[in-house]
Amino acid sequence: MDKTQKILLVDDDLTVLTNLAAYLEDEGYGVLKAQDAEVALDLIAQHDTDADDRIIAIVDIRLPGLDGNELIVKCLQKTTHTKFIIHTGSTDYEIPAELESSPAVSNNIFRKPIYNMHDYVVEIEKLRNE
Repeated sequence: MDKTQKILLVDDDLTVLTNLAAYLEDEGYGVLKAQDAEVALDLIAQHDTDADDRIIAIVDIRLPGLDGNELIVKCLQKTTHTKFIIHTGSTDYEIPAELESSPAVSNNIFRKPIYNMHDYVVEIEKLRNE
């Protein structure tokens, strides 16, 4: 299976960012990292130029500055080719209706702490093939 897919990890928790990046790199993905939404927007603008080479972003909701929901909304307004997986430490988070209806946003919420990183691989592959 070709796994040259680019993954953008957006999380302000350096431990989560580092560990998940290492796992995904070991799985063969190209990983970009951002600790806030502003850096993530810059990376998406630089790397998400073609529908055949789209990014899948794993986005934390609680970020400094723009939060994860706002990041995703901004990307969807710019009609980037990026697809999104949401992960959060919040036990009561629900995907807002404006994001839930978008085919670019996974309806699965990944909760931290992360117990099985392979679940991310399964979701990445599902989004790649949609």
